[in-house]
Amino acid sequence: MSAKWLLYGANGYTGKLILEAAAQSNNLPIISGRNSKQIEELADKYGCQYLISNSENLSEKLNNQFGNIKLILNCAGPFVNTYKGVIKACLDHSIHYTDITGEWTVMEALAAFHQEAVEKNIVVMPGVGFDVVPTDCLALKLSGMISNPEKLILGFAGMNKASRGTLKSAVYHADKGNYIRLGGKIQKIPFKNTNECIEINKRKFNLINIPWGDIFTAYYTTNIQNIEVQTSVSKKAIKYISSINLLKHIFKIGLLKNLAINYINNKLPEGPEESDKKDSVTYVFGKVTNSNGESADLCWSTPDGYTLTVMTSLKIIEFILNDPKISGFKTPAGAYGFEWFLNLENINTDITKKSC
Repeated sequence: MSAKWLLYGANGYTGKLILEAAAQSNNLPIISGRNSKQIEELADKYGCQYLISNSENLSEKLNNQFGNIKLILNCAGPFVNTYKGVIKACLDHSIHYTDITGEWTVMEALAAFHQEAVEKNIVVMPGVGFDVVPTDCLALKLSGMISNPEKLILGFAGMNKASRGTLKSAVYHADKGNYIRLGGKIQKIPFKNTNECIEINKRKFNLINIPWGDIFTAYYTTNIQNIEVQTSVSKKAIKYISSINLLKHIFKIGLLKNLAINYINNKLPEGPEESDKKDSVTYVFGKVTNSNGESADLCWSTPDGYTLTVMTSLKIIEFILNDPKISGFKTPAGAYGFEWFLNLENINTDITKKSC
């Protein structure tokens, strides 16, 4: 790949995984982040160029040092804190924007730059990792399986431990509440137990609704008016679902939110160990229905979320840089369909899901 790209947040857990894979495929990016010690150590390890910058100053730093970058992959979460500076840099320098966020509010904010991105002839595509590529592709596939689909339920189950960045994003958004899309509009609902249980490959999963990025992106991809996203939680966690509604009020207190962030930074591991990810399987599933009583459902299995994020983000970077015919705000499946995803390693579409 001849075009240059920049990996912002390269020193984070997922950023380092992507950098390692990029190095193995001879596709080294310029790396960037605000922690000079960590970024310089990674640059020495992989022999790549680097840029020390926080997100707010990224545009200015690019102007002074790097003039031929074609794409930025933002891996620095929580993305609510970084997307503004990175998208500014992209618009200022006509650089494609991608990230691995699952935060629907960030996706909504980025979609507002559609027309400016078209004028700059660049792509703005958040959610190029596990959030939201597999579910976006599954949504597109489902939307063509019945006529006039009116409701879409997406979900994922079997995820292992989360990285610090994912946990911090959850804390930052804990006070925002839960959301679904209803009648084409995103609406707030309480966190609650769905009282649903599914069985996949003899494993049982209890489900709850969550405000996942697909409530925004799947609407763009499919134009389905009613969208919900579910994930699995333990039976023990189900008992405390009502407490989440209290927790969202607690985290409106800035001091308590900061204490939680500090705990994550100082007490928790950076992310899953390799042993946690090895042979790990995550399931993504969905169902569409219409007013005629027709329905269709699918269930796929994928590698663990972090491994999949590496695979999908690098693939989409390849798509954008090698075939820059599209511009503006795009979703992964909306831009590139779903067949490419099904051809990735260890994607299995022959998975049976049933109620339990």
